[in-house]
Amino acid sequence: MKRLLTTLLLVLMLLPAAARAPRGVKFIERRANHADGKPYVWFAFVIDQDANKHLKFNAVEVEGGTTPSKLYAAWSEYGEGRPVVVANAGFFNMRTLESVSLLVNEGKVDAPDVRSVTRTNANGEKVTVYPIHAAFGQMPDGSYEAQWIFCQPEKDYHPYVYPFAVGNDDSLRLYSPAPPAVGQLGSYPWQVVDAVAAGPMLVKNGRDVSLESSLGESYYRTIGGKARHNRTAIGLTDDGKLVIMVVDGRGMNGSVGCTLSELAEFLMELGVVEGVNLDGGGSSAIVNWDGELVNHPSDGGKRPERIERVVPTFVVISEEK
Repeated sequence: MKRLLTTLLLVLMLLPAAARAPRGVKFIERRANHADGKPYVWFAFVIDQDANKHLKFNAVEVEGGTTPSKLYAAWSEYGEGRPVVVANAGFFNMRTLESVSLLVNEGKVDAPDVRSVTRTNANGEKVTVYPIHAAFGQMPDGSYEAQWIFCQPEKDYHPYVYPFAVGNDDSLRLYSPAPPAVGQLGSYPWQVVDAVAAGPMLVKNGRDVSLESSLGESYYRTIGGKARHNRTAIGLTDDGKLVIMVVDGRGMNGSVGCTLSELAEFLMELGVVEGVNLDGGGSSAIVNWDGELVNHPSDGGKRPERIERVVPTFVVISEEK
């Protein structure tokens, strides 16, 4: 037995460093069934920066778009150190590959959040809607926040924080005729260092807020909140750890996916108290420290090869020495 243990230890020591998770990074894979018996599969990375001070949160926009795997390979062009987690981030125009979700990199707004969208109101009229959306970012002191934001055009599209997604109700098709004002409801400029947005807010103060948030953020009728799909999300635990999660769906990996509320529950099972939904569907993809695509994106359909969608914005956790 002693000889066996010595041999196993030697094997572990000889494994290349890239084959092992960096200190402070935990990978979790879960395969289980929903309450109705339908199967789901999710993958999560838990990032503990207290355990490894070299881990850095990065919000990255790539002009013209790329895939998580290609961004991993080209990381030296965008940041320092080595990437240990790369995932898709916000919503975007699939024709132009331009981001329509907030992305802040090193204090600069690289992509403002969409200022307005068109919806049909309760009278059947096309109206302009000014939604407030959920965002997740790192502050100058290193802490993280999930906030509802609106990019104010008169303030160079800087994001302003609001206490909730005010003014709209997607279920009743009732919409505010004007954008949220600067200073309304105590709003203030969000002095964030790096941030990504999409929405809706999934978890706030440890509670599932996905339904009311999707109504207020004008997502209730557009991203299939009550239907099961592939999903990507980011969150913060009560003890300050980051969680980045991807749920496979549409039959990939034998998974039906999840609703927004089920996604919130998955996050809360890992201790998340603040969580934001990112772009999902065929965009959902996540790469590990080895450059390995962990999940099975749905754009490839049932084909055995896995096909990543080209997207413009990313969450990257890097390890900088």
